[in-house]
Amino acid sequence: MKCCCCGPDAVPPSRLDQYLKKVGGPPPTDVPTVPLPMVLCRNERCGRAQNLTCAMWFVDRVLGALPKAVSSEHQWTQELLPTYERYRKGVYPRNHVEVSHCISCSLTPRARELRCTQKVVRLVHRTKSLRPFLHRAKEKSILRPGLALFSGYAPDGGLLVPASLPTIDGDDLRLWSTLSYAELACTVLRMFVSPAEIDDEDIKRICDASYRADEFDDDAFVPVKSLGSAFIAELFHGPTFCFKDMGMRPVIRLLSHFATKRNKPTTLLVSTTGDTGPAAVHAVSDVANPLLTILVHYPNGQISDFQRRQLTTVDSGCVKIASFEGGGDDMDWPIKQTLLINSNSDECGERTFCGINSYNIGRPLVQMVHFIWIYLRTAELLGIEPGDKDRRIDMVIPTGAMGNLTGGYMAKQMGVPIGMLCAGVNINDITHRVMERGEFHRRKIKQTLSDAINIEVPYNFERIAFYVTEGNHALIKDWMTTMERTQQLTLEATWLEKLKADFRSARVTDDEMCSALRQVQRELHYVADPHTAVAIASAQKLGYDLTAEAAAKNGTQVVILATASPCKFEKVVTLALGEQGWKEWEANSFPTRARATLGQRENKPYHYAYREGASLNDVQTEWRNEMLKIVDDNF
Repeated sequence: MKCCCCGPDAVPPSRLDQYLKKVGGPPPTDVPTVPLPMVLCRNERCGRAQNLTCAMWFVDRVLGALPKAVSSEHQWTQELLPTYERYRKGVYPRNHVEVSHCISCSLTPRARELRCTQKVVRLVHRTKSLRPFLHRAKEKSILRPGLALFSGYAPDGGLLVPASLPTIDGDDLRLWSTLSYAELACTVLRMFVSPAEIDDEDIKRICDASYRADEFDDDAFVPVKSLGSAFIAELFHGPTFCFKDMGMRPVIRLLSHFATKRNKPTTLLVSTTGDTGPAAVHAVSDVANPLLTILVHYPNGQISDFQRRQLTTVDSGCVKIASFEGGGDDMDWPIKQTLLINSNSDECGERTFCGINSYNIGRPLVQMVHFIWIYLRTAELLGIEPGDKDRRIDMVIPTGAMGNLTGGYMAKQMGVPIGMLCAGVNINDITHRVMERGEFHRRKIKQTLSDAINIEVPYNFERIAFYVTEGNHALIKDWMTTMERTQQLTLEATWLEKLKADFRSARVTDDEMCSALRQVQRELHYVADPHTAVAIASAQKLGYDLTAEAAAKNGTQVVILATASPCKFEKVVTLALGEQGWKEWEANSFPTRARATLGQRENKPYHYAYREGASLNDVQTEWRNEMLKIVDDNF
């Protein structure tokens, strides 16, 4: 079997120069015949291991540590392979480039057979030893991936982003289209985490454990189905019946891995409006690492009964739950302040505090995976060649803190042919206002029937703005400082136009949401949860005709992200469909594992009261002290 990097024809220098210019590296003057981007591979079924030209290039250009001449296969097997392995394990400096090992040989036999003759990895220019993470204050302020996960917020209070995004092309997408979900997650994570931090065996173990078949109700993990003329991607087949499982499980396992590596107790602090908390609690309980504990907060009376039960029925010494009086964002300040003083040993002692709401960079990074998966599955159903930029696929997403939207935008920035990213919001519509009018103005939360997306200020807008402005750190810092000081930010027309080039949005009332839920049940025989119904109503408002009759004439393809199972929202679904409608769905579709949750005994949560007459700032300070006492008493 001949390796694709060892073809008979030399690659013209112009192609080589163009490629290296694309990835940011200097064009070499002495290696005109090596077709990039390629790497060496030791798999006996792959021709890369036999090609001495590739071996010479590897040693000369990457290691610079061995003689340039390679005279025999014996020298290759006795000297170069061991050297390559030491390089891959981080023994050699990685300050110029990073060459990943052959993806083919870390996957299943089926995947190996399909990949050994194709391009699988690229040479990527590195400014540091691995792909670092930046925060908004200083362009050159970096954190390694492990530290970035534990940091939550950047030291200046901003959000972290990858220092650079790798490029995904059609070849990559065609290769990835045959991967399992866990394999795809492993491949994407490998692009951001160096083997020096997590080796191949551990990252594969983390991804395999995160996406175990016995924890998901559908063998496809994220099935994509027809919905009239559109498609719907069901992200709710995981352990807690919501899309948060897809990103939360590997992030928790990564944190557990690093906590063990550091041998330092770590407590996760979470505020949830419904789905983040249950996903995090289940993942932490599943990992059962005494060095990794969690305290979850929820606004009293503002999550569904089922979501509350998912929190209060967990019996684990690593998990504690607290409710508080106030809006969904009111615990953000106490948690953020605690995360920012992680370095204060007098207050935190030997413990590390970490946040895993979507301000943690791990969440949008891992959530990129399901956008790539959804694109590939939808393209497959439509007969689109993966990577075809002339046939992009629009996506409609129920949107709260913009974490999911950020994952989709990062995937698009990397090269996945996603068309418009459409945000569906309820009457807490700051996302809609900024996308339509450039008004990122804070308003008090109003209660809705889609309470998981009740957000006053979606913090991930900072990341979206970072990419919209092409990484203008100074401008983003100025914008976010203005927002923090005045609670209002108004974008100039130029930036609003750029935002609109990639995003659309729609605002949906409770009545419109219920109407959409009824309509798809009646016409398309599909029952959605209230948040997915917000996305469905938004798609209709944005002009996507979902009726089956429109399928033949629809020029634009759209997929709606279903982010939660209806089983979590009995009251709202019953309100929309009537008692009989709920009973019919419950009898035919209610998940068996969800029934078990309903039968379990609840543990009484801690509770933070809102002291009468006190200011919000005073109350939040009191809540923070109570939070730290709970951690000190229990963990």
